[in-house]
Amino acid sequence: MVCSSVVRTTFKIPNLIKGTEYQFRVRAENKYGVSEALPSEAVVAQHQYKPPGPPGRPVVYNVTSDGMTIQWEAPGYDGVTNLTEGNEYEFHVMAENNAGIGPPSSTSRLFKCKEPTSPPSAPTVVKVTDSSKTSVSLEWTKPVFDGGMEIIGYIIEMCKASLEEWHRVNTSTCINTYYTVTDLEAGEEYKFRVCAVNGAGKGETSEIPNAVQTVDRLTSPEIDIDASFKQTHIVKNGGTVTLHIPFKGKPPPLATWTKADGEIGVMADINTTETSSTLTIESCTRYDAGKYTLSLENNSGRKSITFTVKAIIATEEPAPPKRLDIIDTSNSTATLAWLKPEHDGGSRITGYIVETKAKGSDHWVFGGQTKSLHMVIEGLVENTEYDFRVKAKNDAGLSDPRDAFASVIIKEPRIEPTADLSGITNQLITCKTGSTFTIDVPISGRPAPKVTWKLEEMKLKETDRILIKTTKERTYLTVKDSMRGDSGKYYLILENIAGTKTFTVTLALQATRSIDLESLQLILMEPVNSVNHPQKLSLLKELVREMIIPSMSVDRE
Repeated sequence: MVCSSVVRTTFKIPNLIKGTEYQFRVRAENKYGVSEALPSEAVVAQHQYKPPGPPGRPVVYNVTSDGMTIQWEAPGYDGVTNLTEGNEYEFHVMAENNAGIGPPSSTSRLFKCKEPTSPPSAPTVVKVTDSSKTSVSLEWTKPVFDGGMEIIGYIIEMCKASLEEWHRVNTSTCINTYYTVTDLEAGEEYKFRVCAVNGAGKGETSEIPNAVQTVDRLTSPEIDIDASFKQTHIVKNGGTVTLHIPFKGKPPPLATWTKADGEIGVMADINTTETSSTLTIESCTRYDAGKYTLSLENNSGRKSITFTVKAIIATEEPAPPKRLDIIDTSNSTATLAWLKPEHDGGSRITGYIVETKAKGSDHWVFGGQTKSLHMVIEGLVENTEYDFRVKAKNDAGLSDPRDAFASVIIKEPRIEPTADLSGITNQLITCKTGSTFTIDVPISGRPAPKVTWKLEEMKLKETDRILIKTTKERTYLTVKDSMRGDSGKYYLILENIAGTKTFTVTLALQATRSIDLESLQLILMEPVNSVNHPQKLSLLKELVREMIIPSMSVDRE
């Protein structure tokens, strides 16, 4: 046991034998007893520092008959290692001879343990961004290597190109990556260079590629806006809208404001400086809405840049929709269509409201709401006369109503049926025997007509071979495995209360194989099961198929 009265969680064990490996363990104790032991890892008793390296080669001077002075450099390695990066340390030193170790020196200042540092590298690019008769503006990029320490600023140096005598420009370190050198001689050529500075000192310099002359630069106008600029401005009725456009250009460009499809209102105020122009419109109305354009022009090549902004004035209700038409009716509905309003009141149209009124009534009834320019009004009473009107809606409210030109009686219109045979050339269809053909015909009529198909005098019905399909817009007749009996005139009969119409389509079948006269005589003269003519039976079957009208499901009329 080393000690049984330790009250802290640290303890220094003295008198260990250097070079001997030890293992330690600790137990906790309270009034109830002693805990299990917690062992340590094995550790060798030795100094935490390594021996220092050899001193430098001795130098002897002040030689006399009874003595001399010896001088040497300190060891390159002092043996202090295993320090923790980021911690701060202080040191003192003691001397030793045969008589023992002397008292320690005074304590050194604090040193932070970190990787070695050095001055930063040179800025990568130094360039001239502008000049005048008495100034030059410079810009550069940060060094690739900061020397292991934070860059605290930059030093700018200059010289006349003819003298090559460099001197510092800025008295205090520049913290930005740009700088304007002033108080220069007009028309003189200068060179400039920049270096970065960190805690270890000045880094290498980077110089502009060519000497620059102090003259006024000419540049074309340029709009100087960023992503936060709004092209669309919304202002309430009577409010104020301000359109501010910063710009660049040398000499300062002439700024001109214009308004598309009209003149700028009398309540507008324009304020222009060498670097911006501002258009302010007070007491806005819907007549101030539109596109405003700022044009910039100077004598630097007479280049002009135009920027367009749009002002939207959400101030009032929209105008009524234009032209309300009743384009169709049925026995319980009416289909209406209209055009957009003349103006939207300065705010987008959010929808339309349709109202109805039965003839003789003074009360308008809500018929429906839509965002489209058309609507079907349902639930109307057949044979009743109605008036219709529509209103436009925006964030400010509803427009005045737009009435239909005339009232309308709700009923199904009577339109005589018709068919469009323009897609069938000469109303003739050709088809090979055994294949499938389809007669497809667009139809119309109000009410929708009843459809009947006939082949000559036979009314056709659906079978395994015949398919008839009819919609409001088309009728289809499809026949599979066509036979000779399918050829002839097909009649399409359309009928509704407005009338009846019949249309004709002719089908011409082309035989896939003809039977020669000699084969026909052979079949008729001899039995079909003769062993001398085994082909007779197949020829007879083909003849039957081509000559006899096939069985079809028909109604005789």
